[in-house]
Amino acid sequence: TDHPFPTCYVCGPERADGLRIFPGPVGDVVATIDAAAAFVITRRGAIAARARTRLFAARCELGQAAAATEAEPVEALAAARAAQSLGSQALAAARADVERWTPPVDGYEGALLGGIVHAPEGAGRPYGSRFGGPGTRDRDRAA
Repeated sequence: TDHPFPTCYVCGPERADGLRIFPGPVGDVVATIDAAAAFVITRRGAIAARARTRLFAARCELGQAAAATEAEPVEALAAARAAQSLGSQALAAARADVERWTPPVDGYEGALLGGIVHAPEGAGRPYGSRFGGPGTRDRDRAA
């Protein structure tokens, strides 16, 4: 086996009379919270407070589970389960927020406002379509 202590009373796989406690749900909890965090971070403009607060609470519960693992394993497991639930709720709320979200401006208008494209000739140059500050604007007026 690849266990460092195969005859350990708590988690040793070769100990028939042991407690048979093996690592399990914490890995899934971390993966759930990480997935929710990645989803929120990459779509931060569309995510509302509910998903963010659930994610924060999930991280807090996971921290409590990690802190209580040795001294209070029952409480640690309860905290891990709560973290799993909160992480799942955060991900579901974030997905619902993204589905409801619509960009305020799209297409050509968004690119124009963002300064990615220039205004049509004769319309003047909108602020932000060139970089360089006041010096650039002064050169444009002189040209």
